Amino acid sequence: MLSLLLFGGNPNLKPETAKTWTAGFDWTPKALPGFKVSASTFETRFKDRIGQPANDNLGIVLTADEFAAFRQFVNPAGSASDLALVQGLIDDPASRAKGLFPATAYGAIADARYVNTAALTVRGVDLSARYGASVWGDPLDLDASLTWLTDFKRQTTAAAQPIDLAGQTGSPADLRFRLSATWTHGQLATTGTVNHVGDLRTEIGERVASWTTVDAQLRWTAAAKSRLQGLTAALSVTNLLDLNPPFYNSPLGLGYDPANADPGGRRVSLQLIKAW
Repeated sequence: MLSLLLFGGNPNLKPETAKTWTAGFDWTPKALPGFKVSASTFETRFKDRIGQPANDNLGIVLTADEFAAFRQFVNPAGSASDLALVQGLIDDPASRAKGLFPATAYGAIADARYVNTAALTVRGVDLSARYGASVWGDPLDLDASLTWLTDFKRQTTAAAQPIDLAGQTGSPADLRFRLSATWTHGQLATTGTVNHVGDLRTEIGERVASWTTVDAQLRWTAAAKSRLQGLTAALSVTNLLDLNPPFYNSPLGLGYDPANADPGGRRVSLQLIKAW
């Protein structure tokens, strides 16, 4: 049985919508001046997400129950209305099926257009802490932040079961944290940052190792009321240790997970900023 794929514009397409709520608190103990802890939890529910479920699941669109809304079985050889429908699609100016097969050879139509169908629920917790200290009479600022993604549930169609993709390759990592320290001495400021992405799992349950990188920056700011007032120069190094991302046998043949890793290696940049 041959099938026609319906592409092109969809006049019924609507904007995606989402509802979000957050709740949290800040704690600044009197016994430890300069120390602050913040914690919050969040949830976002997306509705009518735009996608192409039929096009993304061509192997099962004609058989799986959750894709029933995106397929239509026809009998052009025995139904005049089905014949007119199929012939109209073949004769469409944008059709690529012209001259390939007669209209009576087709038995199904799959709607591969962009449609409003998917849903996504994202839940998680954000934690952060900051402490301002002094080293050799100069300020030292310590910062830490952590995001724990508890749910990243995607529902491809209204009839499909939600699938939790948090921590799976191709989707956001379920754990990320960042530690940084900035020491300021006069017009110079030095910052060191540690970035960590938790380990991931593949669709078949294999583990992809975690990834930790280090960044550094040296920043100079012109003195106030000098001729160069408002000028800032920053020398930054990303992935200071030039660490490769963990190996992932990606179906795309990349060897890493582009959703959670960067293969660029060590990068050095010089930035000049002038404010008036």
